[in-house]
Amino acid sequence: MILLIDLSDVLIHGLYDMDKVVHYRFGEDIAKRFKERHDNPECWDKLQELCRGKITEEEYWKFFIGDEWWPEYVTPNIFKFALEENLKKCVAGTADVLRSIRGYTSNGRVVNSIPMMVLVSDNIREHIPFIMKEHAGIMSLFDFTYWSCDLGMVKKDEGFFTHIMELLDASPSEAILIDDYQVNLDAARKAGIKDTILFQNAETLRTDLESLGFVLATSSNSNENINLRAAMA
Repeated sequence: MILLIDLSDVLIHGLYDMDKVVHYRFGEDIAKRFKERHDNPECWDKLQELCRGKITEEEYWKFFIGDEWWPEYVTPNIFKFALEENLKKCVAGTADVLRSIRGYTSNGRVVNSIPMMVLVSDNIREHIPFIMKEHAGIMSLFDFTYWSCDLGMVKKDEGFFTHIMELLDASPSEAILIDDYQVNLDAARKAGIKDTILFQNAETLRTDLESLGFVLATSSNSNENINLRAAMA
């Protein structure tokens, strides 16, 4: 069994809600303009180029700022550092749910082993070293990590999940995708990954995993099993 797991807005925060940091740092007006610009289809398309590794982060933020008027202090570096500040924050409870997995049902019987966990993330090349260092505990959950900027594809692209399964030398029928973006779940299904989970929060993730036959430790015994994965490595 293979769990393919998204990173941004599933395990840690990312670009999609960084307008909150912008609001805190620079005020309501700048945050409102930031969100409007972020929701612009042209910026969304350019963001996909960034996540595919086709342009640099500096190029993206220069495009984002564009020719519109902004205060003098609004520079590409300002947004880069605001994003990094947002990347520090974890999504509450998700990592604990993943650590609590003790087995899964296969052909009607419970397999008492932890499934392979694989990170599949649409992310920005420049921030990966920061993520790896800042969230070393979360990153240690994964047997393999795949970044869109290295693959030249984002998850919604045709061929992304087929390529991932080829790299893992596994069948799509063996995999389950956890992601907060419905378009990515749809792309996974087209690639033959039948079971997907639309992430909402840690509580619903636990319920969804259990409905798919996963065995999870309860909160009362999760602490004694917290190092199980490391012991099995």
